[in-house]
Amino acid sequence: MSISLTSEELYILRVMRKFQGKRLSFHEIASVCRIKFNEMEKYMDKLVLCGYVYEFKDNPVEFRPGYMYIIPPNKIEEINDILEKDFKASVVDIEDIDCLNADWDDKTFICMNCMIAYKENYGMCKKCLGDIADIDTKILDTILELNRKGYTTMFCCSGHPSRPTSYTHIVMKGKIIVESVPEDFSIEEFNRGTVYRAPMLEKRLKKRKIQTLTDEEIEKLEFFVNCDLENLRKWVRQLPENKS
Repeated sequence: MSISLTSEELYILRVMRKFQGKRLSFHEIASVCRIKFNEMEKYMDKLVLCGYVYEFKDNPVEFRPGYMYIIPPNKIEEINDILEKDFKASVVDIEDIDCLNADWDDKTFICMNCMIAYKENYGMCKKCLGDIADIDTKILDTILELNRKGYTTMFCCSGHPSRPTSYTHIVMKGKIIVESVPEDFSIEEFNRGTVYRAPMLEKRLKKRKIQTLTDEEIEKLEFFVNCDLENLRKWVRQLPENKS
């Protein structure tokens, strides 16, 4: 009989599998999984009841966060199968993502450590347990190419025609020294990285106040953003690999 597990319970098993062979405390597991203590108890109780986790009560009067837990060796194979099935059902093939024709507000949920895209933001990567980033799909191909070349990105925005105060930009970690910048972009440094930014969209309309946008103005802003994104792509394609 198959047992239905919640996303929280699956993450607990992933964390414990990563440290297989080591006893983990209630507190350690809750902290890594980012689950509140009062919610954690029901998940651990279920996993213990199902036999997927063994609970050590060396001191029966000790406060529960001090209890220790481990995955029983005879359950490892079954748990691996469960987690692999859940992983395969959660991911998206990056090659199938159409960045050029994505809608302006489309997001891709991706672990930049593993370069794995997910169907939704699950909070933590189901492979490395790292963070999942929400990236504007229209700029995703550029961000992936930068990271493949060794330029670690920290933040980005594709620019959004419906939001005139937005602008296409990327932030790369550290001080980046290259011979050029993307066409129409400016460059500036701040304490943790290097920013490449296109002009703010509202400034390109040359209007003092923008309360509502006409269809014609939105069409103009879409043209500007598409040009900015293409200029950024061309620039990234000719960048050398970052060896530093």
